[in-house]
Amino acid sequence: MSDLIYPTLDLFLYALKTSLNTTDAETQKNQAAFLEQFPSDTQFYDPDIETEYLEITNPPQINFISNNKSLEGYYYPVRLNDTYGLQLDCSINNQTETQPAKSFAILKTEIEQKVNKELAIIGKTWLLSGWLPENSSQNHEDIAKDCYHALFKDTSWQPEKGTFLDGTVFEVARSQYINQSLKNVKNPLDNNEHHVIIVI
Repeated sequence: MSDLIYPTLDLFLYALKTSLNTTDAETQKNQAAFLEQFPSDTQFYDPDIETEYLEITNPPQINFISNNKSLEGYYYPVRLNDTYGLQLDCSINNQTETQPAKSFAILKTEIEQKVNKELAIIGKTWLLSGWLPENSSQNHEDIAKDCYHALFKDTSWQPEKGTFLDGTVFEVARSQYINQSLKNVKNPLDNNEHHVIIVI
């Protein structure tokens, strides 16, 4: 049994704002696609200045409403130089009872519904986290593998493993395009491409 307390899924994605030779119209289109993800009353502030890191909404963290009352989550958007960064966080709204690893599939569906499909995404990372019940004898790697397979149906499970504070960390990066030229890749960020970090 692979149960965790307070399973939480975060998607960190990076979307193009502007680049060399980008026209003003393209920059505005990228900005509009980024803004469409947020509630219509979001206060947006993105001055035309060079900066390494800028919180671009007020408040910086925006809670989102889910039709599923057992879920809670938020957006946290920033600008990183010429790129938009966005953290989407979603969790089971219960911090005491254990939940099955398969609940990560529900969290992923919720997050994917919040992402604007028109974004020019240039990178993304999934972060899964949760706590083991006290005095649990469950194997960390078995749980991490179950969590991973709740999100991705491929059979590739070859993680790097480490520790951080009191947690066990697993990292899986999957790319079928290694050693290929990007011009031969139609969509390098499709569902078969992923970078996943699991913290238990």
